[in-house]
Amino acid sequence: MRVARLSIGLGCIFATSKRNSNPATLVIEPRERFMGALPPAEIVCDFDVANYLPYDVEIVGISRSCGCTRASLGKSKLRHNEHATLHCQINLLGRAGDFVTAVSVAYRPSGAAAGTIKEFSCAIHANVIPKVIVSPSEVQFDAFTLGSAQLQLDLPSAASVTRVSVNHKALQADLSADGRHVGIRFNPAFWSEYNGIPEVSIFTTVPHEDHIRIPVIVSNRIAAAENPENFGRVSTVDGKLP
Repeated sequence: MRVARLSIGLGCIFATSKRNSNPATLVIEPRERFMGALPPAEIVCDFDVANYLPYDVEIVGISRSCGCTRASLGKSKLRHNEHATLHCQINLLGRAGDFVTAVSVAYRPSGAAAGTIKEFSCAIHANVIPKVIVSPSEVQFDAFTLGSAQLQLDLPSAASVTRVSVNHKALQADLSADGRHVGIRFNPAFWSEYNGIPEVSIFTTVPHEDHIRIPVIVSNRIAAAENPENFGRVSTVDGKLP
């Protein structure tokens, strides 16, 4: 699969002069970045970090709230009044809807003991707008009743669905002749929660949205992951799931 990289100029350019309003702190600007509506691609944003403490600090580590985020500071120490750039790369491939990721940087006074470690953080928000819209976003069935449902697909005019599949023997999925609807049937005779978490997979020709997973919720059974974000959109790499 060809993966395109999207770098967006976000105007993440911040003043590097000392701020009198922050006379004795370690400052990151901005603390939050609201990036607005974005396509599901890789984005880049930089934050300015300034040491206004009256002493030098050393960077202990950087942590992220999401595996889709990479961050680097570029300096292991910051002298008094020195600035550094916190560089963040966020992979939005396979994401849809509201998204937020946080980056935390741990630091301590240079040469100080481990117990003096402190942290500062920043957050990046985005609203990821996919090109493929599937409605409804999930399907529900009763565990003891034959059921059927239909998914409606809104794709770009040049895009198409290559195939649909299910991962549970209680389910059957069929693609309509126009390629814009998926019919789903549920047979309770084959239902067992031990046969896996049920979902419908839709494979498309749209880059970064080539594999869309729709959760199937079966009442009175543990049929959905505890964290719904485990479902949704994933992007394959060379035809394989990450």
